[in-house]
Amino acid sequence: DVSVTDDRTNVLLVDSHPRWEFRYLRNLFYGRDKSVHLQEYLIHPDTIAGQPEVKLPPASTSRKFGDSESGSYPKDRSEWRKFDVIIIGDLNSDELPDPVVEEIRYCVEERGALLVVIAGPEAMPHKIRNETLRRMLPIVYTPSEKDYRLPPEAEYNFSLTPSGRGHQVMTQSSSSSENESIWQDLPVFGWRYPVDGVKPGAEVLAYAVPVRADNASLAQLAVR
Repeated sequence: DVSVTDDRTNVLLVDSHPRWEFRYLRNLFYGRDKSVHLQEYLIHPDTIAGQPEVKLPPASTSRKFGDSESGSYPKDRSEWRKFDVIIIGDLNSDELPDPVVEEIRYCVEERGALLVVIAGPEAMPHKIRNETLRRMLPIVYTPSEKDYRLPPEAEYNFSLTPSGRGHQVMTQSSSSSENESIWQDLPVFGWRYPVDGVKPGAEVLAYAVPVRADNASLAQLAVR
């Protein structure tokens, strides 16, 4: 049996500043595929000196397709529950208050929404102490106010785990050997957050391997 639907996937993308990760995902989801309805919320957007501030409406799935820029989180649970995917970036506790975390928990645990969390040097996840959000993350870490702008090594490459080699998230080619080559030939990376470990049930897809080093250290890329 084949079931065909024209329902849209409603995606909420939130970040503190328009960093590279936010811009990439915004361009990826905005307008290319009409089956994806994007709502984006930048807590600290870039501004132009001398120009008046534009007041934007809260994120909502009921807005017209293409009106993606939002001025706040969804206004209530009836709006939150309509999102299928929630992506949060480098947010601190002030930008991710407890009531918002509770709405995210409801969407994930009660409605089955997909939660994607992207690490960042400012706060995510090391400055997050909210236990509700910490329970939803697949990693184990020690909350800290330390500055994580300096990575644990100068450069590193990704090395796929056995699970990662066959996982859809890491598939760049239908050929397993070609897929492995693509990952090996990627340019080196220069920043990551060093977690303490992963929780039972988490699936590690790749390790960070320091350039010109033999010992692999756990990367931030893990999914539950």
